[in-house]
Amino acid sequence: MAQRSKQPTVPRPRAGLNLQGVVLTPSEMYVLSRIDGFSSVDQLCQITGLPERETRAALQKLASVGLVDLPMGAEDGVDLDVERQRAILELHERMREMDFFEMLGVEAGADAKAIRRAYFKASKQFHPDRYYGKRLGPFKARLEEIFVRLSQAHDFLLDAKRRSAYEAQILGERQRQEDAAKAARVAAPAPERQPDPAAEKPKRAASSKARAFSEEGLRELRAGDYTAAALALRRAIALDRDNLGYQAQYKAALERAGESSADEYIKLGQAEEAADRMDAAAALYERATRVGGRAEPHAAAAQFFLRIGRLIEAKEHAMRATQLEPGRADWHLALARVYAVAGFAKQARREAEIALHLDPASPADRLLEEFESGK
Repeated sequence: MAQRSKQPTVPRPRAGLNLQGVVLTPSEMYVLSRIDGFSSVDQLCQITGLPERETRAALQKLASVGLVDLPMGAEDGVDLDVERQRAILELHERMREMDFFEMLGVEAGADAKAIRRAYFKASKQFHPDRYYGKRLGPFKARLEEIFVRLSQAHDFLLDAKRRSAYEAQILGERQRQEDAAKAARVAAPAPERQPDPAAEKPKRAASSKARAFSEEGLRELRAGDYTAAALALRRAIALDRDNLGYQAQYKAALERAGESSADEYIKLGQAEEAADRMDAAAALYERATRVGGRAEPHAAAAQFFLRIGRLIEAKEHAMRATQLEPGRADWHLALARVYAVAGFAKQARREAEIALHLDPASPADRLLEEFESGK
């Protein structure tokens, strides 16, 4: 009997999405902005332009904090059920704020027997060897970090000399927190603040402007000017960051723009860079290099990464540009500048000399003069 193919895993944003109080990295925010409820995990890995492991880790984080529903499917690449993934994610997220007693789930004052029992119980859940042979993806590193922390807690609390002072400190901190909580409860409640009409007015104005930019973006999308559509929709998102509709529209425009040429991605990357959204800009420059096999996108990416100080990516793209078009002086000069900033004077001088040989009018002569004056 033929094996029934499994459906791909499609993350979906939860209704009533609220980012208040949620701490996300720029990469996690970027991945969240690309979730439209239709693209699968594998497709999102391609859409974001981020490393696959980083995209998948971001999706797991978004699911753990309740912003995204992430059903498990054939494409998740992880042999863990939903409950186990959530337990690992939650403990990994919280453990840096937990003391050693909380880490093992024991009371301060617990004896050695209770500490060992708690440690062995936790090990059954979080020891990496328990999952030998399973596909763990980004959870492998999390389990290893959790187990290291559990082992540290176990060893420290069984050391009587070190534990005594630590336990006194922890108990003192807890007492201070309880005293502060009691003081807050007996204090008179502050009068409820009424909404300030003056403060609400700018919010309504921003929402109105966001709708206008969204409508402009949709008009440009229908007209076939995908770059203009994406730029307008990005402005709408800047004014209303929690609107998933704007984010889905922006993603659609972005994909259409990218289908036309790498130059469109570069324009969008420049717009993101100008708005100081460097993670989004980096992803767009990277996507530009994967379209058409031309040297120019690699050179543009090299210059961008050089501007933001990511020298490894700058060197890789500058080298790729010289490989694709070795007779172009500009590309050798770009590589020379990367080497110069990285402190590789010999390689920088060599590339500058090649650029000057290919084009005697190249500004590479100024770079060579800087090397000579710096001797």
